[in-house]
Amino acid sequence: FIRHPADIPLEYALEGRNGRRRERLRNVGFGGLCFHCASGLEPGTRLHMRIPACQPPLNVDGVVAWCAARGGGYYTGVAFDAQAAEFSVRIAEQICHIVQYRLDIAQQ
Repeated sequence: FIRHPADIPLEYALEGRNGRRRERLRNVGFGGLCFHCASGLEPGTRLHMRIPACQPPLNVDGVVAWCAARGGGYYTGVAFDAQAAEFSVRIAEQICHIVQYRLDIAQQ
């Protein structure tokens, strides 16, 4: 799938555990997303994600597909869970583009 770069906040919680972690979204596509996190996550781990930059915030469930050590942390690839999530992701892709555009303009 085409990946859309994004550098926006992402919150996630591991299924069955309390507590939410805040990280940075790297990119998003039709089938999933990638984010950078401080600690590695095992493939197959189920999690709930929230993108607060979207209004209303986007909530989606997924499964860790891969995790690779990079940049003093880990890049984590998450596959979206359900077909219903795919529709939400298309909307999120557009919002992420807009947010990234705003950040680029602000830096210029």
